[in-house]
Amino acid sequence: MCPTAPATTLLVLEAITAVVVAWRVAYHVRIESHWRRTTLHLVLLLACIGRLVFWLGLRDDDDATGANRFAIGLGLLCVAWAATYVCVTEVVVQWSTALAAGRVSHGQPACANLGVHSLVALNALHALTLVVCPFLLPRSASRADTLRFLDDHPAAVRSIAIVHIATGVANAVATAVVGAQLQGRVGASTLRHKDRSQRMTVLFTLSLVLALGLDLGYLLALALRANADALVCASNAIPMIFVSGVLVTATFLYLMRRLLPKTPARLVTSPVETARCDAASSQYLSGRQTSNILHSYALEDDAPSSVPPIPIMGYGYGYDAPAAIFLSDVRRGDVV
Repeated sequence: MCPTAPATTLLVLEAITAVVVAWRVAYHVRIESHWRRTTLHLVLLLACIGRLVFWLGLRDDDDATGANRFAIGLGLLCVAWAATYVCVTEVVVQWSTALAAGRVSHGQPACANLGVHSLVALNALHALTLVVCPFLLPRSASRADTLRFLDDHPAAVRSIAIVHIATGVANAVATAVVGAQLQGRVGASTLRHKDRSQRMTVLFTLSLVLALGLDLGYLLALALRANADALVCASNAIPMIFVSGVLVTATFLYLMRRLLPKTPARLVTSPVETARCDAASSQYLSGRQTSNILHSYALEDDAPSSVPPIPIMGYGYGYDAPAAIFLSDVRRGDVV
């Protein structure tokens, strides 16, 4: 049997996390944020609710009615994993957009690369696979019956585990690579808070990679069926799910904290000095100077500018372009 106290504590903490996410959802609805930003917060809230039901099933596992909630909780935990990975993918996509801020081209919009598109497609397959888990598991079953059901269907369990593990590894690698590139980009820049930005980038990268690693370690052991009953309810396994969920939630909420325009910046070009710069030569910025105007929502706090920003180029991946470049941010001679 699972100890009641840890499950109850995690249930309360998860409920607090869900309340915070629900507040952010209500906030974005009230200020009429872009629908994509609001939807992503709803996806994050769905992940919190799925984990809540899982903790509830563990807490009441020794109760006659609570035992029947274990299968439902396990299915919703799979849905929570799918929702969490969607949020991680969004972070990687936005970081990739920030990295592409210095190169502007009508034919090559930011983030239009095979790696990002492949990652999005893999996570879409992952979400579709895990969303069907609640329908495959028995409706009302105790923990013992649920684990027995998994033993009777090893092929399905192995297939779902392969998709989940492959997606988790891909997300972890993409997060580490893009995070390292962004950290190097900021390190080569002359931003006011460069040191802080580097530390925050490393912190968020490590947080997401650690969260993905915890998820993979938990499901890998469960898929291998190595003492699965003890793994599900062991005190050292329950915090793995909670900690990974909180890490992703906190990182995502912080990176999405900025209030950016509801209308995304479009791909346009405009010379800084009409006498010295034409439309063709303004397509690209020099390598190091590009880093000087990198403005990622993940790294810079909102700070009012004394000069009204005039957008000259940038690309918003669907909404709220974090990599928009403004005329007030560019020093003379930065555009070549």
